[in-house]
Amino acid sequence: MKETVHFINCTQWRVVGDAALHDALKGGKRGGTALDVFESYLPEETPLAVFDNVSFQPYIGANTTDAQLKAGAQVSEQVIMALRGEEPEHLVNRSK
Repeated sequence: MKETVHFINCTQWRVVGDAALHDALKGGKRGGTALDVFESYLPEETPLAVFDNVSFQPYIGANTTDAQLKAGAQVSEQVIMALRGEEPEHLVNRSK
């Protein structure tokens, strides 16, 4: 593996452990690493936090302007349905 390779994990699952990444970074086997999935929920608890070439990002794949606009519109539509006495389409706790 080239020493300049960059490892980017933007999946919903951890595909490699922190210890393995730590060893690769410590040994100079990575040009950089970007993660949005962590072995620990708190990035500051990971041994990877000591490296300057590691970037931690929260998993917010749906946080785009378009997705947020659509989510807001959908919530508004569901509230209007409920205020009209209609059953919202995405009701979680339906009465039986």
